[in-house]
Amino acid sequence: MLGVLLTGPGSWFSTSELVEWMWAEDDKLPRNLAQTFYGYSGRIRQALQLMNAGVELENRKGGYRVTAARANVDYFLSAQLLDRTREAGEPQDVVKAVRRAMEYWVDGIPLADLPGEPALAWRRQAHENVWLPMQSALCTGLLADNDFRGVIAHIDGLPAADSAYLPLVMHRLRAMHGLHLRSEMDAYYYAMRRRLQDEFEDAAAATLKKFYEGLAEPAQVRPRGRGRTPAAPRRLPYDVEDFVGRDALLARIDAVTGCAQDEPRPGVVLLHGTAGVGKTALALHWAHRVVDMFPGGALHCDLKGFAADKALDAGVVVDRFLEALGVDVDHLTTADRRARRLESTLQDRRVLVVLDNVRGLPQVSPLLPLLRDCTVLVTSRNRLPGISPRAFPVTPLAPSEAAQMLKTRIGDRAVRDRCAVEDLGALCGALPLAMEIVAHRIAASPGAALAEFVAQLRDERRLLNLGNHGADGDMSLKTVFSWSYRALTGVDRRAFRLLGLHPGPDLSIDAVTAVLGTTRSAALDCLELLTSAHLLEQPGPLHRYRFHDLLRDYAEECARVDETERERDLAEHRLVDFFLHTAKAADSVAFSYREGKEVHEPVAGVVPLDFAHDRAAQDWVIEERANLCAVIDLAARRGMHSRVSRMAHVVTDMFRRCGYYEESREVLTLAVGSAQLEGDADAEAAAYNDLGLVCFEQSAFFDARKHFHRAHAMAQWMGSKRGTATSLHLLARVDIAEGRIEDGVSRYQEALRLAHEVNDRGVAAGTLHRLGVLAMSQNNRVDAAKLFHRALELREELGILTGQADTLGELAELHRRQGELRTAEDYITRAVRLHMRTRAQALAARACQVWATIHRDRGDVVGATHCARRAVQLYDRVGDSKRKADALVLLGELRWTAKAHAAAMEGWEQAWKIFTDAGDPRAAEVATKLDPFDGERTVPTARSSRWTEEPSRFGRETRRT
Repeated sequence: MLGVLLTGPGSWFSTSELVEWMWAEDDKLPRNLAQTFYGYSGRIRQALQLMNAGVELENRKGGYRVTAARANVDYFLSAQLLDRTREAGEPQDVVKAVRRAMEYWVDGIPLADLPGEPALAWRRQAHENVWLPMQSALCTGLLADNDFRGVIAHIDGLPAADSAYLPLVMHRLRAMHGLHLRSEMDAYYYAMRRRLQDEFEDAAAATLKKFYEGLAEPAQVRPRGRGRTPAAPRRLPYDVEDFVGRDALLARIDAVTGCAQDEPRPGVVLLHGTAGVGKTALALHWAHRVVDMFPGGALHCDLKGFAADKALDAGVVVDRFLEALGVDVDHLTTADRRARRLESTLQDRRVLVVLDNVRGLPQVSPLLPLLRDCTVLVTSRNRLPGISPRAFPVTPLAPSEAAQMLKTRIGDRAVRDRCAVEDLGALCGALPLAMEIVAHRIAASPGAALAEFVAQLRDERRLLNLGNHGADGDMSLKTVFSWSYRALTGVDRRAFRLLGLHPGPDLSIDAVTAVLGTTRSAALDCLELLTSAHLLEQPGPLHRYRFHDLLRDYAEECARVDETERERDLAEHRLVDFFLHTAKAADSVAFSYREGKEVHEPVAGVVPLDFAHDRAAQDWVIEERANLCAVIDLAARRGMHSRVSRMAHVVTDMFRRCGYYEESREVLTLAVGSAQLEGDADAEAAAYNDLGLVCFEQSAFFDARKHFHRAHAMAQWMGSKRGTATSLHLLARVDIAEGRIEDGVSRYQEALRLAHEVNDRGVAAGTLHRLGVLAMSQNNRVDAAKLFHRALELREELGILTGQADTLGELAELHRRQGELRTAEDYITRAVRLHMRTRAQALAARACQVWATIHRDRGDVVGATHCARRAVQLYDRVGDSKRKADALVLLGELRWTAKAHAAAMEGWEQAWKIFTDAGDPRAAEVATKLDPFDGERTVPTARSSRWTEEPSRFGRETRRT
């Protein structure tokens, strides 16, 4: 464990990451992983304290890290010493410095006893990045000191796999050359080259061949292939300066063309990708790297497949290539004769041909048979199916490559403000063309800070138009994107621009069908074509698509320009209604026991989804969570206020069930504003109740009370007894949570009376349940049992699964307190089964906590610990810190019983911090557990003298006005 943590000093490792490092996939894991890690961490701390090396082990939320200077870790120290060898002047100093660095590799293989896959990968990396370069540096020093025999002896003493490391092979050849061992050198060279070729290391074999020929006598080296004729054309545009990245893609092109083996072979390779992604730059960079391998020369033609002016046809390309080859075409009066002449001229000649910016297969299909003896590289914004099996997508650069590209073009300012460079790369979507344009703009203002450009370019429309001024207007992103847009058919152009109205991060096929107002089959056809043209991406599941950020903004702009306002409004209404009615269907399945609010009929062209069961409905809400929030925000901005209120109303309960409190707060805030603008008091009161529940479940009692009071006042103003009962019930929950027991009981009783008057059995069941919880906390177990059973009966009649699980859990706790553990276990088992169906995480956390106490009372410490740990995880997931602290206290007690004292202390320490930050008097109780072992603790005064947590915080009740 310590070894893993030392691979990244200062970096946090989660327990799951530690497991992957420390155990192989088929290894049997310890029964209690958390206990194991706590035990290890305690022993590590003891060892570190004895060493007094200034190294500390820290943990948080199940994660660990070691804070240590890298110079105190042997691996990093050896790497630093290796770097310093470059500063050594004399060869003897180099050798001495390298040998000192090698002393820290006494065991040869670091972390040798860790079988996990990350450990294997780290060992490979350490071996390749430090160990082998260290051997190479030593040989370099020995060669500089003319110790040729020392080089050979050192390399021969290494493992066979290490001695085949290409730089070491070269060092050995140089040493043999220095000793004039010509025949031995030849035999060694041919043996190592064959080995590299057998292992498919063609690039390394080619490098070795070039190095060997440089050592050999000129007369003994026979160049392969025919010499380059003086007349061979070399018609390549300039290479890109400071080309960055694409190493893996360049290597793949080398491999499929045979250039990795220095033996180019005929064939077609396609590079396809979206506009501005750098296809042409990549093709030209690769061509300049390998052009010397083509004695017949190199030809290039921009076919202008997507340019504003007319695209070139095959006949024009034939004429240009014949001209470049020096062929007189005046007497070749027909296109067919010129094509035949080009074919015969290129026959048996090794020529590189770059066909850039191809629009479609018809544009190049007449050319490809004429170029069958050539190596042809084609670039296109389309996938061009059928052109070649060797087709490679060109994607935006990786973030590190994007930052490096900007640094090379911006200069010193990039070094001074690296964060701004990363922000610029992100704003450009790592699109090379966008970054070139931005760098050009930055260069025009040498006195401006990069942060100013970041702020300015956060408006993506400004970035789209950047460069669209003056003589260079056709170099803007907007102009380049327009070429791809104009190449589409009318139907597909309409699909592209309407999809730009979708505000979410990705698009499902069903949402696209709604936006376009078409059939699912027609929508799939459009999606397939847009994906083929790289105007859409499909990075994950087959049923989901997404835009590049800049293309999304361009699509939205096209919609504003090319669509009428009526068509845009209809598309947005179809999108909003699809999400509204599908969310309503999900809510109706998940909460079938209540009536729910009616919603208007969807606009024409919308076919909402339906769901067979609760799990399918919840899965859809989880997958579409971000899109739901974005669409509700769109509806609010477009003035669809009745739809905002209803959609927020139907998604909130599912969001809360899954622990998505921030999303709930976001959409409900919009719902309140929309209801006010719409003048819908009923919807406004419901939104306040929902918003109050979100605050209550996060222990924000002040805000919860404020929202419930507003809902209560509105319900009374409207004369709604149902709404009044709901708000009274919710206010009573806040009263109890804040220790105002009498006020809470009074409100519960009034809520129950009103609920009976209007026959609102949902509120009645919730109120009975809450009164049962209160009775149990006051040790009135008879009344508590009656109240719980009445609540359970109502909830079973209504089919409220979460409510049933809630009450069953409290019945389990009641029987546990009475010592009836078997009955308690039966109730909690039923509760957990229901939680597995509903996946209500906050309720499941409480159930796990109750189950832990039952296991504890039965003497099953292992089972209790497992349940308590799960409760902590679930409370953490839903963001309920104080209840998490409760569970941590219980977990600490169980660990203390199991003699895992260090782990217990860590849990209590976390709980004490949470209670202290909240001003909770329970911090004093936890401090007494820590005092005997960790000195005095200062416990702050509670925020309210009346504060006390409700003894059982298990259920959440659904309410509606």
